[in-house]
Amino acid sequence: MEELIKRLQEQVGLSPEAAQKTVNTLLDFAKEKLPMGLGEKLEDLLNGSFDLGGLFGGNSNQENPTQDNPLDKLKNMFSK
Repeated sequence: MEELIKRLQEQVGLSPEAAQKTVNTLLDFAKEKLPMGLGEKLEDLLNGSFDLGGLFGGNSNQENPTQDNPLDKLKNMFSK
């Protein structure tokens, strides 16, 4: 989430306070729109600390367990 705040500062020219308020507003909005239980996990997902595989039953690729799970790829998009 810090990366998003930095991007808002650099690309949009927001102050650190305005960028933080913007992220909080967007996060609150998204949480309201997501199904119950999932919205609560959004912040963990954006911080890269949420286990998507655990939410959806782990890696279901039984034929090739070493191949990346699409959920893992999604998780890695939000973490650095």
